Amino acid sequence: MKRYIAVVLMLCLTLMFGGCKEKSKEFVAGDNELILLTSTPKGGVETYEIYTTNIMIYVDGTVKIYASDFVRWFGAEGIPEMTLQLTPEEIEEIKGLIIAEDLYNLREDVGNKDGISGTVKYMTIYSANGTNKTGGISVSNRQFVRAYDRIENLVREELYIYTNEIDETQYTGHINFNNRNIAIQDRAGNTILDNEYVNDVYAYSEETTEGMKYYTVIEYNDYGGEILTKATMGANSESPVVLSLHINNYFETSVAVYETPYENKLYILQNTQEDANQLTEKIKTGLK
Repeated sequence: MKRYIAVVLMLCLTLMFGGCKEKSKEFVAGDNELILLTSTPKGGVETYEIYTTNIMIYVDGTVKIYASDFVRWFGAEGIPEMTLQLTPEEIEEIKGLIIAEDLYNLREDVGNKDGISGTVKYMTIYSANGTNKTGGISVSNRQFVRAYDRIENLVREELYIYTNEIDETQYTGHINFNNRNIAIQDRAGNTILDNEYVNDVYAYSEETTEGMKYYTVIEYNDYGGEILTKATMGANSESPVVLSLHINNYFETSVAVYETPYENKLYILQNTQEDANQLTEKIKTGLK
């Protein structure tokens, strides 16, 4: 009798724990996204080097490589992306890896729980029935590493070209940002006024007998005003003093001064109100 009870209890426990075990999800490829690989450095790099590299692979073989999550994007234009095409055989290989390594059932965090620096990598697997995201920092899980490395290797050359372009843009932009300045130079190319003396920048317009005139005005502090006065002393309509405006070490425009400025203000004549507004904003950006 006791043996019977023990057997019954064991069967009940087996059924109970078996029922609690989560059923494995079946991977079935959908019609659009297949898998997304992401990689983000954490710790040990400069701020401008921190961004996420994304490799989005679609069922039809299209691959989009793009960057995101910048602390600051230093490019002059939008963030570029690269598009390429994998073969049907390569797509089937990826599907096989997803199944062979059971990526659709890997837990979300397979990274080093004690890691504070390294590379954060994730894979998001897209099934017809849902998604599964898995990865973490400094991942050593064999299933994850085997699959990630093999899939990344399919686009390794393009990825190298793309990340080199991003890194170069970020490095150059970072240097230029740190060296940003607004400088007024004389004919000899000597900087006589820079950021240190600027109090304000704004657009200004006035109606004259010759019609409307539009300006970008740089207003200096008292010391800057003294420098400006000395540099333009004796300026008149027949013999103007020509200065030049440089933004971030690049020549922007010439400034003809026909009379010694007053109120510590340098007036830069522009063709239209829009031109005055644009130059004003450009100078303000250079001062940030």
